[in-house]
Amino acid sequence: MIGNTENSWGWLAKLFHWLMFVVIVGAYVAVNVQESFEKGSVEGDWWMMLHKSFGLTVFMLIWLRLGWRIGQRTVPENFSGYGMAKLASIGHALLYLLMIIVPLSALLMSQFAGRPVSWFGIFDVPVWVAENESLAEQLHELHGDFLAPVLFVLIILHILGGLWHHFVDRDDVLKRMLPFWRNREL
Repeated sequence: MIGNTENSWGWLAKLFHWLMFVVIVGAYVAVNVQESFEKGSVEGDWWMMLHKSFGLTVFMLIWLRLGWRIGQRTVPENFSGYGMAKLASIGHALLYLLMIIVPLSALLMSQFAGRPVSWFGIFDVPVWVAENESLAEQLHELHGDFLAPVLFVLIILHILGGLWHHFVDRDDVLKRMLPFWRNREL
C-alpha cells in the first residue's frame, strides 16, 4: 500500500526513509573519500561534486518527504513511558530540521564562496548572492564542525532506538519500517 495505515508505514514512507539514509551516508562517504586526494585534483573535485550532489538531493527529498508526511496519518509507536515517547518525538523533529539545515548551510556556503553547485553534472544551481568569503568560511565551519556531526549523532541514536525496540522491547517498531516487511495483522 502506498499510504500509511493505522498499523503500518506505506511503501512511499519507507522509500523516503531508506532513500534519505542511503543518500546521507553517500554524502558522508563522498566527502571522506575526497579528503584523501590533493585539493584541486580531478579525483578530489569529482568526489566533492558527488558530496554536494548527494547533499542537494537530501535538500530536495526532505521537502517531498515532509509534504508526504503531513498528508498522511502517522503510525503510533510503542513506548514504555512518556519520557521515551517525548525523546523520540524530539529526536524525529531534530532529524527533520537537520536534514534541512545541513544541506542548506552547504548550499549557502558555496553561494557565498561564489561557486555554483552541480547536481551530478546534470544541472548547476547558479550563484545568486554576492560573494562573501568570510561568511562562506563561517558556514563551512558551522556545516562541517557542528551541524553534520550532530546529524550523524542523531542518526546513530535513531538506529540505536530502533534496535532497542527490536531487541529490548521486542516490539515491531523496527520491522514496520523495513522495506519488505508486511504487517501480518492487516
